[in-house]
Amino acid sequence: MKSDVRNIKILSEEELCELWYHVKVILLKAQKLSILQSDNENSKEKQQALKLIQAIAAMALETVMHKTFFPNVLLEIVIILHSVILPEIKDTKVKDEISYLLENWWKSNMIWKEKVIMNAIKHLTESSKTSSQHIKRLYKIRSALYLIKRNEDIQMLVELSRSAVVMSVPEGTVILLKLFALGEEFVMGIHNNVKTILEIGESDVIKGYANLYAKAWLNATNKTKKLIIEKCFKNIIFHCLRSRRDSTGRVKLGTNLLIFVDALHRYKSNAIKLMLHDHWNSLLWEHLKASGSCVRCNAAEILFVIYSVKSKHLTENENDMKQYTKAISQLLKDSNQQVCLIAINGTSKILESHWKCIPADIIKNWLNILSYHMKSKFSSEIKISILNGIKLMVSNKHSHASVKDFLNNFVNQIYYADIDVIKCFIKLLIYLQNQIGISIWDSVALTTLLKCIEDTNESKLLEELIKLLCLRIQLDHLNNDDATEEIINIGTKNITATRKFFFHSKDIVNWDNAFRLINIILLTIERQASCLLTDDETNNKCSKRFKRNNDKSHNGNSTKDIVKKEIDTCESINILLEVVAIILYVNKKNVTNEYFDKEEGRDLRRVFTSILPQILCSYRVQKLSLNESTLFLLSFVPVTMMSNANNICETIAKQLSNRNVSNEMLITILYTLMKWEKMDIVFTLLKDLITKFTNVEYNQENSNDLIIKEQEQTLVLTVGILKHLLNIDFQEKLLIAYHKDLVNVWKDLRVIQYHVENRMICSNELSNVVMKEQVLIGLFKDYLSIIYILLKIDVYDVSECLQNILSWVEERVIPRIPTMEEHEKHQFPINILKIVFNSISSSAGIIFMHDALKAIIALLHFNKTQYYNEDSNLLNTILPKFLYAVMISLNKYPKDIIIEHTNNLKMLNLLIEKYFETIEFTYSDQKMHATYLTIILNTGISNISKEIIDNAGNNSTDILKIKFPFLAEKILKNTLYLKKYQHACFLAIKQAVIHYDEVDILSTLLIINEMFNLPIKSTRKLQDITNVIKLEYEKRCDLTIHNRFIVDAIKTIVNSIQSNF
Repeated sequence: MKSDVRNIKILSEEELCELWYHVKVILLKAQKLSILQSDNENSKEKQQALKLIQAIAAMALETVMHKTFFPNVLLEIVIILHSVILPEIKDTKVKDEISYLLENWWKSNMIWKEKVIMNAIKHLTESSKTSSQHIKRLYKIRSALYLIKRNEDIQMLVELSRSAVVMSVPEGTVILLKLFALGEEFVMGIHNNVKTILEIGESDVIKGYANLYAKAWLNATNKTKKLIIEKCFKNIIFHCLRSRRDSTGRVKLGTNLLIFVDALHRYKSNAIKLMLHDHWNSLLWEHLKASGSCVRCNAAEILFVIYSVKSKHLTENENDMKQYTKAISQLLKDSNQQVCLIAINGTSKILESHWKCIPADIIKNWLNILSYHMKSKFSSEIKISILNGIKLMVSNKHSHASVKDFLNNFVNQIYYADIDVIKCFIKLLIYLQNQIGISIWDSVALTTLLKCIEDTNESKLLEELIKLLCLRIQLDHLNNDDATEEIINIGTKNITATRKFFFHSKDIVNWDNAFRLINIILLTIERQASCLLTDDETNNKCSKRFKRNNDKSHNGNSTKDIVKKEIDTCESINILLEVVAIILYVNKKNVTNEYFDKEEGRDLRRVFTSILPQILCSYRVQKLSLNESTLFLLSFVPVTMMSNANNICETIAKQLSNRNVSNEMLITILYTLMKWEKMDIVFTLLKDLITKFTNVEYNQENSNDLIIKEQEQTLVLTVGILKHLLNIDFQEKLLIAYHKDLVNVWKDLRVIQYHVENRMICSNELSNVVMKEQVLIGLFKDYLSIIYILLKIDVYDVSECLQNILSWVEERVIPRIPTMEEHEKHQFPINILKIVFNSISSSAGIIFMHDALKAIIALLHFNKTQYYNEDSNLLNTILPKFLYAVMISLNKYPKDIIIEHTNNLKMLNLLIEKYFETIEFTYSDQKMHATYLTIILNTGISNISKEIIDNAGNNSTDILKIKFPFLAEKILKNTLYLKKYQHACFLAIKQAVIHYDEVDILSTLLIINEMFNLPIKSTRKLQDITNVIKLEYEKRCDLTIHNRFIVDAIKTIVNSIQSNF
């Protein structure tokens, strides 16, 4: 048995018979031994038996392959291997050896081959689900598959249709096609398995099954064809029409059914298409008229799948074509959005491919329906679908004329649509112009494109729109008249879009073209400015219109006609100045001082230094708001190049005192003066403005509405200028070079406090006696906010200013706080108080904390009537918020900083005492006392938690030896450690513990443990509060690695506390 099996070929017939008689005896013994050791797969005897069986199978194969004489005993051995051993053994290698022998027995057409192939088929079938090699072996004996008759064996075979491996190799497909031909049980078995795949499969897999069905039907007998239609295709058709849908469309099964039908219809055989039409026809028209929108959606999708405009049914039958196009029209008008969307997408694809095959009147009708949708208030999704459909249509060259007319029907209304619709429309315009070659200017009004530019923020879309507008202006082929006329035209129609166009055009319009464009514009500005600056007669003559040639274009609304009718000289200069300003700004790296000395910069310098100052000083031009652009342009010119710089600066500075000046104009003026180092003029002006109303005496006689209004405007303007000076763009330079001037201006603005006082005094008098409350509130907010910007000046102690503010509040504002009976009528003092406290708590740092504590104490000295009502706005809103902000701010700083800036927290004890006294007087319920003490107590607990977290990484830390931080120690000594506050503090902890995290719970337990060292304590209360905390903790404790340190520490501290009971 151990010798080479290939030696069998040299044996004689007699020797061969004798050999196989001995082998049979050995096989029977090995089979018996294998059965006895079936429960012990790894036994030595079992392994020996398997090796013998494997060797015998190899010897039998060698005999079959190389001998012509086969002893009868060999047939007996093969039957034993097939019927007895192969079904029983589990060793896959041995089973494979035996199966391979039986496969070759079948292929060699040996005697009784039908009797010894069944189990080989079963083995190959099972292995083929995962092995392509076994599929190929099964393919070679596919002629034996007809022998499979038992139901379980049939089921095993048809399950191959669910195998991705089987479907991935050609041999696997042939096997399945063979099964289709074996009768109804096989067809139904395959179909049932494929239905399972239809629920989960991906599109490529589904298409593979559709091709399988198509091949099976085409290759089948008439009887089998009818069977496949009745049992498979009709089932798929019905469920495809009735499949469930959700908000996104078909569910997975429905989607795959549609993919299956589409793949069937696309199969290369026309016989398949005819068959589908015959079996879909009546059923489809019926479902298109169904009352349920889901069914109509499914039917619509199928209509566009199985019907082609060029199909025989439509081209040869006029009635069918009418029915087909009428159905599409009805679907386009369907009241259900999803049905309508399906119809739009399907119609667009039809027109993309078959525009010439469809009668013109039908296309016109469809486009009219789509145009109606675009004009109506239908959903954005429908409009986007239509725009995407147009993109498909225009790929057919025969559609271009109709599409242009279609766009004209709604294009001017498009910018009223949703932003997503506008984006889609922009993409379509870009596609039409760049990819298809359709000029959008024949269909799309310039105003529409400008509106799109104005509303678009998406960089890629904006870039493409700019390219489109560049084509219109023809920046690559600049002409003096055409370029300026087009710029003026677009500027008049939409100046915002014009600014945006030039601002974002740097990457498209290079510096060479930008330089040429600037020169062209400057020539026009110079020519027009010379007209403005002459006498009235010449002025009138020159200001009429731009001179245009009389050439008429084919379009009555040409650019030249529009410009000639709509734009006068002054407006054109304004637009052109804006454009030059923006071009220079985006190319500012190229516009240096050296640039003006070069030949290319001389024209620009000449216009800047001679023409622009004249425009700036021209009364006529000033009335037209040209100054902002002119000023911005002047800021590019070094002051040394200006021959009359002082005069220009004085003219500019006068605009600062204009109460109606815009913020943009203010910033431009300040920017120009700062660049020219003429900021002294600004500070002189500010001082003059403040002086005008500083000494005004307030009384009934000399106050009237006009004076007050003028003072309001002047004060608002002054504060506005100061805020702009402290803007981040100017701040770095001004805070260093002009810090004294800034501080002096701010100090002069103390007049705002004076106006606030007068507003409080005159609260019950006529409103025209003093400034309006809302104006003063805004001014006061700005006044305080400037303090924290000035804080950046190291040489200026703003804490003194803040202290003065707080003292002023205590002396002048707090006494004016109304009683509860009056507070609804007179909220002004309370609003001023809120501004002060919000300003300190949100903007101030540690250096203000001492003053803040003093301010709270001052607040607590209010007349008792302020707190008599428990709904007191002061007690319920202002005080807790301010106190909370102060305590949170204190928690941010280490001990030495707190001691340095809060005078060792000496005010804290007084604050807590006064605070508790006020609350106790106001609320009889002790639970309310606890609520207000929580703010202070939680600060101490958070302070300890911070210390714990900082030490959490140190595993050697003894939690019981953690020292309380300075702030926590101060708070505890003045609250929880004092007997008179203990009860309220315990109530506060009970109320707050549900909001504590594990670290805060640990901190609280540490405090309780520390309290056992106090001389005065209540063990019962400590035990009670410990149980409350422990119960809350156990409800939500999560034993994770992340909080392991905290969890272990809590257990330790709880044990320590309980040991004291």
